[in-house]
Amino acid sequence: MVLWKLDRLARSLRQLLDTVEHLDKEGIGFKSITESIDTTSSGGELTFYIFGALAEFERHIIKERTMAGFKAAKEMGMVGGRPSLLNPET
Repeated sequence: MVLWKLDRLARSLRQLLDTVEHLDKEGIGFKSITESIDTTSSGGELTFYIFGALAEFERHIIKERTMAGFKAAKEMGMVGGRPSLLNPET
């Protein structure tokens, strides 16, 4: 199986590992073009696990930063979402 990018295969590290393990049991190798990963070799498999862990770490960091931004905006009195078209008088 050839994919453009590793994160296109799964949303979490656990799902990624399970998917590649299932492919391996079926005799299907995995190659990622962008990261140059080929799980048909032992070095490629090591690289796969490292990149998978880094991808999940990056997702968690992005989520933490987003939540911190929401919290900071709320503390400054900003309200998210689309502005209301109606006011209480109408």
